[in-house]
Amino acid sequence: MISSGVTCYHPLVFAQERRTAIMTLLEQHGRLSVGDIQTQLSASPATIRRDLGEMERLGTVVRTHGGIIHPSVLQGEPVFQRRAQIGSDAKRAIAERAAREVDAGMVVYIDSGTSALAVASLLVARRGLTIVTNSIPILALSRSDGATIVSTGGTVRVPSQSLVGSDAHGWLSRIRVDVAIIGASGLSPQDGPSVTSLEECATKRGAIERATRTILIADASKWGRPALIAFAGWPAIDTWITDAEPVGPEAARVCTFGTRIIACEHPHRWP
Repeated sequence: MISSGVTCYHPLVFAQERRTAIMTLLEQHGRLSVGDIQTQLSASPATIRRDLGEMERLGTVVRTHGGIIHPSVLQGEPVFQRRAQIGSDAKRAIAERAAREVDAGMVVYIDSGTSALAVASLLVARRGLTIVTNSIPILALSRSDGATIVSTGGTVRVPSQSLVGSDAHGWLSRIRVDVAIIGASGLSPQDGPSVTSLEECATKRGAIERATRTILIADASKWGRPALIAFAGWPAIDTWITDAEPVGPEAARVCTFGTRIIACEHPHRWP
């Protein structure tokens, strides 16, 4: 059972709010029983089962008898390390194209995540460039003869190896960047990019608000598979760099918002 020191949630009206609360609890504890969730959210067992079924479908939780486990607990290694091994060719192609969008002397915000790390690895050698980031792995790339790397500060979120929370968001609110390079866990043709964590959502939104231009980096596998929390609508995304050109009327809809789509011509079958 969850200890009494964990923050309790009032009854939640919307499914997305409940699922966000479940993910927050799961990231704190690694595993939860249905009873734990029912106590914290004051929701019925039937409602919780529906939520967990949808979360399992999205791949954000692993169902067990009587509850759920965070994927990182089950598989025994950090989520970040596993993601780095998935779609590495597509990530590399996207990163190379995104790096070309960054000019000399810019101040660029680079998000957390494995795709963002791939971009940063191509930019850290550029002297005169300033990279602002909440990514712990990107901070580790710092070198004396390359770009200046600045940390947002904040609280460590282990699955994404990122710095989040009020400190990170407060720091971002005081700066201005030329370009924000942002990753996503999922993409909705209607609602835009999304993530699984409320804290990650707040940090991404803060960076987008302080950027003159926003570049989304997300591969084709995420199209039409939104995560729990949308962090920006398509009008807030100036450029979307992906590994293959999206097709169909839903892709055309994205362009009507003014978003420029750049495909890297990396072979990929769209969902």
